[in-house]
Amino acid sequence: MEFTLREFAQEELKRYEVKRRIAGNIDSPEGSIQEFDCLMLIYKARLRGNSPNLQDGGRSVGTLNGKSFKKDKLQMGDIVKVEGLDYKITDILPRIYADFDEFSLELMRNEE
Repeated sequence: MEFTLREFAQEELKRYEVKRRIAGNIDSPEGSIQEFDCLMLIYKARLRGNSPNLQDGGRSVGTLNGKSFKKDKLQMGDIVKVEGLDYKITDILPRIYADFDEFSLELMRNEE
């Protein structure tokens, strides 16, 4: 049995802009940026997390999770624009019996 992303998240799927930095080579030492868009489901994984600021209420700040189709072939380090903010893909968890991969996003601060 194979799980499909459209099966349980059809209404929540949305198109997001993705940027991929391609390292330079001898022909173009500065490298390049490839831009494309993908259909994804992005969500906040947990309501509370560890935060060093106690006045923050214990919120996990700057982390999101998501699901994307395997055919999109997202890679670690890709940058996804969510509501005007740039997030970097930090983990990719492949699913064997599904047509999607799960990933973790971390808010980029100061272009890091």
